[in-house]
Amino acid sequence: MSSKKIALVTGAGSGIGKGCATALLNGGWHVVFAGRRANVLQAAIDEAGDIGEHAVAMPCDVSSEVAVAELFAAIGARFRRCRAVCINWRAFWQARLAV
Repeated sequence: MSSKKIALVTGAGSGIGKGCATALLNGGWHVVFAGRRANVLQAAIDEAGDIGEHAVAMPCDVSSEVAVAELFAAIGARFRRCRAVCINWRAFWQARLAV
């Protein structure tokens, strides 16, 4: 799948993240659904129907730098690269803006 457009969406199990991830799937992207709860991520993928075959759930707590590094390493190992990242985590932005 490395020749495909790969996107990472955090918070992809619900809300805006789920909407973004599903929209990318509908646009022909292969999408990494990331979030804390594997079962919620998988349910979101299952709800996408047939296009869900182009998605993978990768649980990750994005508040942990180690977990995020492991997530990107797993994406790199599986897909070689990621062309788009959609971050849906308010605390991430608050932390970055405060620095």
